[in-house]
Amino acid sequence: MSTACAGYTGRVMLVNLSDETVRDYPWSDAERKQYLGGKPMAYKLLYDHLTGKEHAFSEENWIIISTGPLTLTGTPSSSRYDITTISPLTNTPVSSNCGGEFGLWLKRAGFDALILAGRCSTPHWLEIRDDQFIFHDAAGLWGTYCDDCRQQLGCFMGDGQHGSLYIGPAGENGVRFASIMDGTHTSGRTGIGAVFGWKNLKAITVTGTKALPIRNPNKASLLNKKYFQMLHAHPLTGKNSRSGTPTSKPCSGCPILCRRQFTKGADRQTDLFNRLGMDSGSSLDAANWAYAASAQGVFDWNLPTREQLYEDIAFRRGAGKELAEGAKYLSGKYDFKLPKEKGSAHDSHNRDDSYLALLRGWGFDPDAMSDEIRLNCMLLYLDLCEALSASGLCMFTVNAFCPGILLTKPVSLRSKLIRRIVSLRADRFLHRIVRKPETLSIPLPLFWQTKILYAVSGLKLTPGQLIRVGERCFALEQLLSLRFGGDAEKLPKMLAKERICTPSEYFAARGWSAQGIPPEL
Repeated sequence: MSTACAGYTGRVMLVNLSDETVRDYPWSDAERKQYLGGKPMAYKLLYDHLTGKEHAFSEENWIIISTGPLTLTGTPSSSRYDITTISPLTNTPVSSNCGGEFGLWLKRAGFDALILAGRCSTPHWLEIRDDQFIFHDAAGLWGTYCDDCRQQLGCFMGDGQHGSLYIGPAGENGVRFASIMDGTHTSGRTGIGAVFGWKNLKAITVTGTKALPIRNPNKASLLNKKYFQMLHAHPLTGKNSRSGTPTSKPCSGCPILCRRQFTKGADRQTDLFNRLGMDSGSSLDAANWAYAASAQGVFDWNLPTREQLYEDIAFRRGAGKELAEGAKYLSGKYDFKLPKEKGSAHDSHNRDDSYLALLRGWGFDPDAMSDEIRLNCMLLYLDLCEALSASGLCMFTVNAFCPGILLTKPVSLRSKLIRRIVSLRADRFLHRIVRKPETLSIPLPLFWQTKILYAVSGLKLTPGQLIRVGERCFALEQLLSLRFGGDAEKLPKMLAKERICTPSEYFAARGWSAQGIPPEL
């Protein structure tokens, strides 16, 4: 379908894997303004399609790959895209945000999003060349590790001017935390690679030659250069914001060095997970559970070395057959939970450094803040992250909302003035914006993303309307979870870590019902 909005190709394609047919799926400009793209767009598509009776391994389950309006526009940190489906781990709709090249090439081919429906009768891979959708037999690729699969796909495509998504043995064998790879980037955690595998889809490659319309190319180019430099220099997003150096190629056009330097041992382990196509965190959880349970005599499995155990999980061999179901399943079946280590990645008090640095930059002391202010700060932060992600940006760009001078020159007159204004107005401002974001209607210099969005697409969103996109995403996520029987009182991950509110307080702040039901869209 055509669109009056620049920055979009105007086409969402529904690919039926069962009969290898392809057609345009309707998506209006009104919906583009409400949801922008990415996760909110995908959740709205699933909300309109799913009934709650589907499950991860059913032909009615869709896989949606969606970009944002800033993808492929030269905007810094805008090579992100989302893959959304029903998770085999949670049995609810989930979305995984990823970097890499695939989203850029999808838009070069002329598409904002793909919807993958049905199931291939035998293993196949899909090639997209502009308007051509070509299905190939994947018998020669099935069973290959991710790096081998990528190499073979590259040889077939030829010049390297393409993007590709592919799964490894874990996805083929239905490991419930299998991931999808895009070069050195991964969509993991939620087990979407297992859905690819169940659909007998080994890989997708895409290449294209189409130009993307930009509303005001000169203005967009000037803004892109300005904000690239700003992100690069900002103390929360720039070169000094993270320890270590990138271990691999960063996302295209991104000045934020978010990849840390691993130890050699961790590098080898991460490389193995990526070759097998398994989420690293979930794989470690399953293996750690197995060794701890074995030490307690929970079972009499003969466990091999760690590297061999990871291979066994990916191929569902021996103990790996059950470990492939995930640590939560194992804990329930064997009534044994892995003890949490204080200070570990699983410690509920482990906080996000960037979020805390953002608050401190504004002059807040998180430990001295009232529960209401801390909750409102968190909700605004989360809504902005989702809104920026929906536009195609990396959510780390939200940290640049804090003026850098507050961190680099905290005792300067300007910094003191900003903090004074914040301290006087923050409570009422946060309360109003979280509950009625549309009241924030005047342009604000901190919302540079709305300026770029207007220059690129012509979508003139106020700061409040941008925040509302993120809020709408959380409402859709909750509605879909409830439709599939999810836990109504499950808090967003960061809120659960901070322990700053109860579910009922969260619902009230969102304007949802006491039972956690958002207003219908």
